[in-house]
Amino acid sequence: WQLAEEGALWRYWTPAFYQGWSDDDRISSSRPTQKAHAPRRFEDTAHAGISLLGLQSLNFSLPRDYEAALRSRVDQILSYGIAVPRDLDGAGPHSARWLLGSGFDAYATDKMRSIFSRNIPGARAGDQLLAMANLIDPDQPVRVKLTLQACKADGCQPVQAWPLRSLTEIVEQNPLFRITQQ
Repeated sequence: WQLAEEGALWRYWTPAFYQGWSDDDRISSSRPTQKAHAPRRFEDTAHAGISLLGLQSLNFSLPRDYEAALRSRVDQILSYGIAVPRDLDGAGPHSARWLLGSGFDAYATDKMRSIFSRNIPGARAGDQLLAMANLIDPDQPVRVKLTLQACKADGCQPVQAWPLRSLTEIVEQNPLFRITQQ
């Protein structure tokens, strides 16, 4: 980790990866050798979220200063709007594809909660949807419309729609799944 002015940063790979290794080191059977090279990219937002999920699954609590630095980074990334940069330091292409997702929701700021409280154009990755689900305030109104479409080579046409207006309706009346007791 690096504690920069705009918040926490970490590299794409661990330091050992940048140091390199040879066949004789027997470090990896799938990657027997790795040339040493200087650290380049900082972690991209998708893999950073996976790292944060890993820490959560290990019940690892970040020290308070790291947690504060991570929240600062969340706000810094979200200062770009919906089309955020790929990498934590602001490098790389900008797209809604890189919008913070699951893992970051455990460190959500007011800015993140605000963005995830509504439909996010272009953001459809599973980690973003999971973060949105984790940040839902069950006391706020919910509007979801599931639409079944019939598609052919020349386009798609809606066949049926299910407007759902509460978390209870989403669970009990959606056409995709049912929760039952055994």
